[in-house]
Amino acid sequence: MERFSSKHKLEIVFNIVSVPFCLEGAKTVADIEGNLIVYIKKRIFLKEEDILLLEFAIILNRWLQNIQNHEIKNFYYESMNYEEQPILEFVKIDEKKWNLQSVWEEFKNDEYVDFNELLTAATNYITKLKHELKQEFNLDVCDLMK
Repeated sequence: MERFSSKHKLEIVFNIVSVPFCLEGAKTVADIEGNLIVYIKKRIFLKEEDILLLEFAIILNRWLQNIQNHEIKNFYYESMNYEEQPILEFVKIDEKKWNLQSVWEEFKNDEYVDFNELLTAATNYITKLKHELKQEFNLDVCDLMK
């Protein structure tokens, strides 16, 4: 499991627990599971097991693509595996300040996260997940991320 790095106020880390041997298309999205931890200022905000890590990365990547197209909207992650929602939500307060919320949050987050910090955390999560899937499981998910 990745550890929190003190240089960031927000980090999204994961630990891959399950990658089936035979993976194809949409089934790949539903079969890559693991633990997800979101840290805010070194405190665990969200810690959940059996999250569909690739599904989360795909939705996060779409949100980032929308931002590149100047469509800056809230991020809302719900999963096909859970009825409770949102698993994770980024709520825009103003141009620079965002708030994180979750149905499973460990604490009520009253502090704001800088928009650039949020973008960095999201990008780092996607990059690290793609890298680990390629290195450890020889699985290239770039086509699924589009």
